Amino acid sequence: MTSQEPPAAPAPGSAQPAAYAQPAAYAPPAASSPRKPPADTRRSEPVGVVALVFGIVIIVFDLAMIVVNASIIRSGDFTTYSTVALIAAAISVVLALVAITIGIVAFVRGGATRVYGAIAATIGAMALVQQFGALIYGLIVGA
Repeated sequence: MTSQEPPAAPAPGSAQPAAYAQPAAYAPPAASSPRKPPADTRRSEPVGVVALVFGIVIIVFDLAMIVVNASIIRSGDFTTYSTVALIAAAISVVLALVAITIGIVAFVRGGATRVYGAIAATIGAMALVQQFGALIYGLIVGA
């Protein structure tokens, strides 16, 4: 088989012999079947959004307490100031603990709102540190 022999005659009913088969070409896209977008594999978790809402409530509450405390201090009524500060601290601690708890749950569950849970837990932890610092400051100044 040192010389090249011509291919055998095509079989009746076939267009080309197997030796001269056309290479596979790219198939044209089918016009009748539209492309489907890839399925979103991330789950939608409302727990993360709820945690983030608690974190935002903590920030808004702390900003509101700055204004309230400043107006009470300006009036000179320090009995009212201590009562309002105690109630505000208790509310802030409860909001912080709720934000941390729900934030950790959202972070562990994963999904699309995992970052929201982490942000809320961080805001809650910062609020707890703030309240702990205020407690220590009160103890130092009162001593």
